[in-house]
Amino acid sequence: MNFEKLLQYKCLIFDLDGTLVDSMSFHYGAWVKAVEPFGFVPDREWMYKHGGVPSHKIATILIKEHNLPFSDPHELAGIKTRHYLENIKNVEVYPVMKELLDYAKSHSIPMGIGTGTLRTNAEYIVGNTILKNYIRVIVSADDVSNHKPHPDTFLKVAEAFNAEPSESAVFEDSFFGFEAAVNGGFNLIKIVDGVPQF
Repeated sequence: MNFEKLLQYKCLIFDLDGTLVDSMSFHYGAWVKAVEPFGFVPDREWMYKHGGVPSHKIATILIKEHNLPFSDPHELAGIKTRHYLENIKNVEVYPVMKELLDYAKSHSIPMGIGTGTLRTNAEYIVGNTILKNYIRVIVSADDVSNHKPHPDTFLKVAEAFNAEPSESAVFEDSFFGFEAAVNGGFNLIKIVDGVPQF
């Protein structure tokens, strides 16, 4: 794949789950386990559409729609996170994205992550995969008040690199991530099954 288009950007900003790493199935599986005691299975398509949305916000929706016995959505989100952490060690970087990272690094283009996942999870994945050799900045769900589709997550990464949105590329796989990139004035590159759609 030809990555020359990347040379025009001052920095590259990546979503994490479903963009750099093949982890959405682990997130979905963790939600399935978390709500299994309540007799329903969350819709896979709906869950994938809400990729990039912090777990406590998804929990809030599930509690309301299914009348779940939680007064604090963070409690249900915590159950989901525990199930997710059981498999986090199995998360792998998409091969084509690895090639892209190598190209960007060889041309000294700074790279950061803007994710809706918790900082502890994001740092674990980056620290325990090859991503630690490429990623200089992580902005997580813990670092902003307004999450995707608000652009704040990506704006904070760009700010760390002293780059304007128009000088930056955002790589995303989810609908809310697409919106966040467009809302922030970034150059959006969609990721489909781990492959950038240049």
